[in-house]
Amino acid sequence: MSDDAKYFASVSDLENVAKILDAEQLGIAAILKYGIISMGGALDDRLLDIANQTCFCCWLEVVIPNIKMPFNIGLALYSGVRRLSQMKGPPRWSIEAVGIDTAGRLLQIEPECRYLRSIRLTCFSITSAFLENAKQLGLSLGDFIDDNSESPFCSRDVRRYQPISYQTLAADLQPTPEQLMIPHHPYLDIVPFPSFRAKALAAISSGTPEFSEDELCFDLAHDSMRCWGSTATSLHGRGNGAPWDARSWEVSPWFLRKWGFLVGNEDDTIYQNSLWWWSQR
Repeated sequence: MSDDAKYFASVSDLENVAKILDAEQLGIAAILKYGIISMGGALDDRLLDIANQTCFCCWLEVVIPNIKMPFNIGLALYSGVRRLSQMKGPPRWSIEAVGIDTAGRLLQIEPECRYLRSIRLTCFSITSAFLENAKQLGLSLGDFIDDNSESPFCSRDVRRYQPISYQTLAADLQPTPEQLMIPHHPYLDIVPFPSFRAKALAAISSGTPEFSEDELCFDLAHDSMRCWGSTATSLHGRGNGAPWDARSWEVSPWFLRKWGFLVGNEDDTIYQNSLWWWSQR
């Protein structure tokens, strides 16, 4: 979120916006829609329906010619957040509503079920799942609003962050060497794929030409991933349904294609894990 957001909305207002997106399983495309409406334009619902089929920038290339008005993405997102901040959101996050005291409470299995396809899965929004990971790291929503925030893994601001015992973190949230050495915004720390975080930070540090951090941020907020609730009984090695367990996550096909140099090839864990989840539908 840009620092501009803080000029018209408090952290509590922005938390309300995030809870609305969470409850409705919406991403950044919905913010854009409300922004365009606030600016006097309109966005065909059919364009919103196809938003999750491609990356954010590719989707914008389709949207802009159809809105028939001058377009500025910063202003549109600003207006969208402002519009949503005035609505009444739910009191709790979706994960809190279901209960996440233990990972085993995130999915229900009927006692008589014998087959995996009979299991009732709970899909959590990327907003709720990411913020649950943020809590594990001692991060608040305010830490993500501030463009100048630094990861607690490399920040020297002892007044802002409490010391973290890395050993107590879930394995997939424990910092990689790159997270400890390369200054970065904490948005990367809550993505539960260690190899992805390491490669992204290496790309940021080296100035890899094909890497755009702005595009990555947009895409992460654009229905790029799903977190599936699971059970205390591991789903054939697919984890226990907690947001901090990489095996609970599925990555969108378009994200895999675009960010393959960060995700890895078809033999890597992220791709194989996503393939497994796709096969269950």
